[in-house]
Amino acid sequence: MVEPRPGPSPDIPVVATVVAFDDWYAAQYSAAVRFAYLLCHDTADAEDLAQDAFIAASRRWHQIGGYDRPDLWVRRAIANRANNRLRKLYRGTRAMARLQTEATFNVDLTSRTEDAHVLAALARLPDRQRVAVALTYLEDMDLTDVAAVLGCSPETARTHRRRGEDRLRVILTAEHDNAGE
Repeated sequence: MVEPRPGPSPDIPVVATVVAFDDWYAAQYSAAVRFAYLLCHDTADAEDLAQDAFIAASRRWHQIGGYDRPDLWVRRAIANRANNRLRKLYRGTRAMARLQTEATFNVDLTSRTEDAHVLAALARLPDRQRVAVALTYLEDMDLTDVAAVLGCSPETARTHRRRGEDRLRVILTAEHDNAGE
C-alpha cells in the first residue's frame, strides 16, 4: 500500500492565494534561467533545467501556486536537476577515462576571465555548497530563502555557504599561486 505523500515542505510557507501560473511563469522565467546558468554554466542546459522545473511546477500548480514563495520551490527543483546532471556528467567522464578515450566538453562560462575562474571554481564545490554560494552571492538571497531551496534549516544553509566560501578561497588561492609560478 502506498502511503500518501506529506504536504509541502515546512520550509516553504503556504498561503491561501493562488496566482495564475502563466503570469507567474512569465515573471519568474528569466531569473530561473539565470540561476540555472550559475549552476551549469551552459545557456542551453540552463534553459532546459528551468523549463523542466516549470513543467513540474505547472503539473502541481494547484499545490505550489498556494505557496508564499513558489519561486523557491522552482529554485529547489532547478538545483536538484542541476546536481543530477552534474553527477551523470561526472559518472560519464569517469567511465570515459576508464575506457581511455578522450572526452571533450565545450563549456562557455563567460567572456570575462576573472568570472570564468570563479564560475569554474564554483563548479568544483559539492552540490549543496555550490547552491548555497550561488544563491547567496549571485542571486542575492538571504539565508532563509537559501535554506528553503536546500530543504534545510537556515543554520545548515549558513554552514553550507561558509564551507563553500572556504573551499572557494582554497581553490582560487591555489589557482592564483599556480598561475604565478
